[in-house]
Amino acid sequence: MSTIKTRIILCASLVAFILCSETISAVKETKKIELPSYDCIWIDEQLKIDALLDEPSWNKAQEVELLITDTEEKPDNPTKVKLLWNDAYLYIGYFCIDPEIWATISARDGDLYTEEVVEAFIDADGNLRTYLELEVNPLNALFDAFVLNAKDRDGGICVMRDWNSEGIKHAVRIDGELNSRKGTDKSWTCAIAVPLKDFYTAPNCPPKPGDVWRLNLYRIDHRKDKSEYSAWSTTGKIDFHLPQRFGHLKFVK
Repeated sequence: MSTIKTRIILCASLVAFILCSETISAVKETKKIELPSYDCIWIDEQLKIDALLDEPSWNKAQEVELLITDTEEKPDNPTKVKLLWNDAYLYIGYFCIDPEIWATISARDGDLYTEEVVEAFIDADGNLRTYLELEVNPLNALFDAFVLNAKDRDGGICVMRDWNSEGIKHAVRIDGELNSRKGTDKSWTCAIAVPLKDFYTAPNCPPKPGDVWRLNLYRIDHRKDKSEYSAWSTTGKIDFHLPQRFGHLKFVK
């Protein structure tokens, strides 16, 4: 077993013990907030990760639209997202309206969140402490990390960038001219296939029908005159690392 995987499993086990031994304020907060839920449909096929999102299976998936994360208003540049799964992957597809598509960071695990990016935070065991952070920008650069989060107890946050998914697939397509900044671009799409084996803390792998994980979906859009931070489950402020606000991802077969 790899050193990083061993570290993650040990950390997750410690977190589970702590959660069982005390009342967590984050859990209390979820009872006060109406969180969104997504029924993720199982498919009996492997999707091609080309960012076209035109295979018939994508038409079966529920489509959600992101809102401005601190105000719950509709963004100027909408983002629509769909998810599917099979016994090997969790699939995520993004469609982003964007008149100014740009990005400069191409290195893996670079600070993609400082520019334009789509993101998914996925908590497979629902403990609101440990989750995968995945990001892709218009250059198709990838940020993948395992996160330990105790911010609600003033414990800080640890983003383990040295964790890498070995089998993740991702692609981007741009309808426009990347980095022109002319304001005449139309949109960009992104497709991600996350190997289910990456979710070390999941109760079942692959998930069983009816299993529920926690999830949030995000987009950061920076234009010359304005920035928009959008989320599926809005966070009430510009801070995406609020796992108590993650929505529910239900696996349906």
